[in-house]
Amino acid sequence: AQPVPQSRCMRRTVALASALLLSAAFPARAFSPGLLPLRGMSGSPATSPRGVGGARLGSVPGRSQLLPARGARTGGKYGSLQMQQQVDEKAEASKPLLAADGEKAANKEEEAQALTPAVWGVLALLLAANVHNQWTRALVYYIVSFKVEATEITRHLYMNIDLGFDETQYSLLASFGFTTFFTLCSLIAGRAADRTDRASIVSIAAVAWSLATLGQGVATTFDWVLGGRALTGAAQAFLTPAAFGLIADRVPNSRLSTANAFYSSGVYLGGALASLSILLDNSLGWRDTSLLCGGIGLGIAGVAGLFLRDTRGPLPPAQPTVKPTAALAMPGGKELG
Repeated sequence: AQPVPQSRCMRRTVALASALLLSAAFPARAFSPGLLPLRGMSGSPATSPRGVGGARLGSVPGRSQLLPARGARTGGKYGSLQMQQQVDEKAEASKPLLAADGEKAANKEEEAQALTPAVWGVLALLLAANVHNQWTRALVYYIVSFKVEATEITRHLYMNIDLGFDETQYSLLASFGFTTFFTLCSLIAGRAADRTDRASIVSIAAVAWSLATLGQGVATTFDWVLGGRALTGAAQAFLTPAAFGLIADRVPNSRLSTANAFYSSGVYLGGALASLSILLDNSLGWRDTSLLCGGIGLGIAGVAGLFLRDTRGPLPPAQPTVKPTAALAMPGGKELG
């Protein structure tokens, strides 16, 4: 056998030593399935060095053995860019669908938040009750006069001349005769609206203050009118708590302020209508003006009784409160306390 040149032996020896060192340092990555095909240190296909007997001692791992193949580097920079590009493409493709779904959801939400004609009908009925409430409350201010002489005509036009009461009695009629009972009944009106049928409260209250106004139209004494004012104050205290509860049950939260403002405008509309009662008084007289006002109130109460309903339904009965016992059991069955 011809001797192997010394330079060739040195190269094989160095390659074998390098292979052993790299295999010991990177045992897992040297045999990873994602590695490139085995190549030698010189770039030629890898060969296994032969031993003394010509047997192969193992392949020589080059630098390229330790690098993953290009297709296997999905978790690296190039794979991340490809995944991000795919995500962006899907996002762009789904934008029209998302926009359409968002528009449909917005339309459904807007429809759900809109006030239906039925709700507007309830609001209009409650507004009419509130307007009449304020009208009858302030009516007495416009059917009296202390600056005219007592004649047959002025008795027909002004209550104070017909019934013969003075300014001191009128101040009681216009203030404490009404506000005392209104304030006292306001303390229980909210509780009543929480525990009973609120639609019935509105109807019954409207009937009560309308009857008081009718009674004012046929009164023959000051005490009669004062009793009617007291009944008016007591009945009108129950309207607003029940009305606000009925509105809150029918109107979504996003429209609740609008609905409450619509109902509350009756305070000023009723006050304005009461001031126009001077025109009715000049045409009909104070008695017929009171009767007309009371009759309109009965009509509103009748419509409320026919069409207004409390959507809350029957309330559950109140549960009795169970008081815990203070007795303590002792060994042997005895109790302390």
